[in-house]
Amino acid sequence: MRYLSPTSLPDSPPLDPLDKKALQDDTVLQYHAALSKDEVLLAFLEEGVLGEDARFAEAPIYEDPGFINWISPYFDTAFTAFVTKCLQDIDEIGIKALLRNRLLLTSYDEEQAWFHIAQGLESTVSRLEHLHKQAEQDNTVPPPADILPLVDEDRIQLILLLPEGPFAGLRDRYAVALLQVAILVFNKKKESRDSAQKWLENAQLLAVSKDLAAEVREKLREVEKIRKKPDAGIVLAAVIMGIIILKFVVFQSPHSSNNEVPKFTVHQLDSVMHHRSDSIKLR
Repeated sequence: MRYLSPTSLPDSPPLDPLDKKALQDDTVLQYHAALSKDEVLLAFLEEGVLGEDARFAEAPIYEDPGFINWISPYFDTAFTAFVTKCLQDIDEIGIKALLRNRLLLTSYDEEQAWFHIAQGLESTVSRLEHLHKQAEQDNTVPPPADILPLVDEDRIQLILLLPEGPFAGLRDRYAVALLQVAILVFNKKKESRDSAQKWLENAQLLAVSKDLAAEVREKLREVEKIRKKPDAGIVLAAVIMGIIILKFVVFQSPHSSNNEVPKFTVHQLDSVMHHRSDSIKLR
């Protein structure tokens, strides 16, 4: 329910001083009057706008349970729409500005507001889950154009600004989806391992469940361990280069002969390189 100040109506009664003859409910008139003095809150309720440094007034009436019950439906409408838009636009400044102010909501309305906002984020998580499932079935990797908007770091940081309680379930689902996609990409697309590792780090930040957070940490340790190993192609190139140099030195020696040139078979080259596992499994 969008708030509309009585002063915006034609022939509206004056709010300051109160025109008690024009309105029967003196208490509600006082609420309107108090609100009319808070330009920041009034603009938020009527237009859904809130500047970066915007602050609601510190009015004693904002502590009044009766006032909270009266304003809560109006605040709920503006609040839900504002947060939803901030999440869509990846507007961190807007979210921070709002959360620095007091939420003039009843406990029930606040719970319901966060619930509806969380529902709006479900599509992102569901899409990520679908991409992982489809990629596993096709034994491929999700296209970057499809996956990148869903794993955007700014979006994740924005979610982390929201209260943990109402978003615990969603955050755990998001963390699991990130974990699954990160492992898939890490194993199948080595050139994207930097990104995959970053997604795992973000999954760790999102995870609320202690067991899930521990699982993500374990996968991160596996990733870091694998990435510390020298790349097989680089090692092989170094070995071959060493052989070429050695042959060149031997041929240049005045005492060298064909019988003195060292021979390396493919089997011997393989034995030079240690067997390594460069993929991680999802338990």
